[in-house]
Amino acid sequence: LQLSDFPLDFQGDCTPGQFDNDYSGGWIRSCSGDNSIHDFRASFDISTNNNINLTFQFSKADKGCFSDEEISIVQTGKMKLHGPAPQVPHASQVELDMSSVTITVYTQDALNSLNKQCPCSSTGTSIWTLNT
Repeated sequence: LQLSDFPLDFQGDCTPGQFDNDYSGGWIRSCSGDNSIHDFRASFDISTNNNINLTFQFSKADKGCFSDEEISIVQTGKMKLHGPAPQVPHASQVELDMSSVTITVYTQDALNSLNKQCPCSSTGTSIWTLNT
């Protein structure tokens, strides 16, 4: 068979359609065990009005994200579009304006690790607590 054997009807030039700036949707990063402390996975959601939600979930290392969650980090905010990105066709320059970050600690081991790495207090009292 050759291409000329098929009944093709040429209708016109093949040109890209109008570019749509609707970025709404969800993206998921599957489980990654890139470090020796935690496995993690992530999700990134954009609503139709460009509200964003970025979530990271950390669990014990070398368990493939199948162990109980130890820490979650949720960032929310707004995505702002700033016109075309000249480096990439049909792309836009974007700015992520994060309005909140919520860190929830689920295990005592994770709490101890956070207190060791970032006590985040000048008074000696830790800001980290379980399940909050």
